[in-house]
Amino acid sequence: MPDWVRSSYEIRGVDKGDNLSDKPAMNDKPATLATALLHAAHENARTAFSGKDSKAFHSRLQAAVQVGSSIEYLLKFLLVSESPLLVAEVRPSNVKSAIQARIALSRDFYGSHLADVKSCSVDDAFLMVQEVLGLRLLRQTELLAVTRARNAAIHLAVVPDSGEQEDNLCTMISAFEYAFRNRLPAIFSMSEREVMRRYVERRMEVRYEAAEEKVRPAKKEAFGQIDAGILSERMIARQRDFLDSQAEHIFGADMRLWNGEFPTTRNFVCMRCGRQGIALCWAEGVSFDEHTPGPREIIEEDGDGGVGLYGMAFACSWCGLTLTSNELLALDSKKDPWAASLMEPHPMTEEQYVAEPEPYTVKLLQ
Repeated sequence: MPDWVRSSYEIRGVDKGDNLSDKPAMNDKPATLATALLHAAHENARTAFSGKDSKAFHSRLQAAVQVGSSIEYLLKFLLVSESPLLVAEVRPSNVKSAIQARIALSRDFYGSHLADVKSCSVDDAFLMVQEVLGLRLLRQTELLAVTRARNAAIHLAVVPDSGEQEDNLCTMISAFEYAFRNRLPAIFSMSEREVMRRYVERRMEVRYEAAEEKVRPAKKEAFGQIDAGILSERMIARQRDFLDSQAEHIFGADMRLWNGEFPTTRNFVCMRCGRQGIALCWAEGVSFDEHTPGPREIIEEDGDGGVGLYGMAFACSWCGLTLTSNELLALDSKKDPWAASLMEPHPMTEEQYVAEPEPYTVKLLQ
């Protein structure tokens, strides 16, 4: 557990020279673990946001770390507010020490026994916030993107590209906004929140413009070939490469690390050419053992006899249109009915799966 929790909990303020100079002072000493986590979450968020325009390598590296840390502290604050035991992984040297550590946490009394306590992982905190509190601050895929960037920055000193870093920053801001509306005290001032809101809106405009550029009509010659029934093997290969890369980016290379989600695909009509494209989807609310099962096996295990498939990316082998998850979010934010239809849960029963098998299996499940 960090030193600032074990000792005086004194949280260092942000430099006065940033663009959020009207924020409240953060140099008080929180009395509880929950308050300390909340202060740390806000401090990390402010630091990441204030350095978003920096061109210096170290500042961009630090921003990647701070975004991930702010989300982790935010999740753990929500859990600790319910009960400190929700975030505790007690690994003591003996049984008596374990009992003392748990009693100390349950009474919100922090002493030497906290040395026997390690907090849970950010993935566990994310799942418990959803399961215990019923809050969905962000998608698990967004958490993965933020965590990967933070871990790479910490361990490999690798900075994500500017687009990914901006996406992660928007994810962090959106998570805080959702928490404000549902559970979290609004320590950010109104002026700070307004600046952050405008930043997210500008970033979504950029995403939308990129997505809109992709869906503009292709050249007539290309459509003429498509109408003539000429389907290029090269286009099919590009489509599958794109879906494979998106699946690995969203889910990770080892599907056994995930509980409750797996990649699959389904047919979906292309918004540009009207032909049959393929949507990369994820299914929620299922689990699997040491062997990664196929969609049919998962459907059979699910209590209600089916799963919901959520669209995450799209590729068409006819006109070449490809849309990432961020581009779909941008279209959906503009109330685009096609994107909304693709992203909303698509229920599939076992009978439907048998009648309409997967159009394509991503490499992660082959």
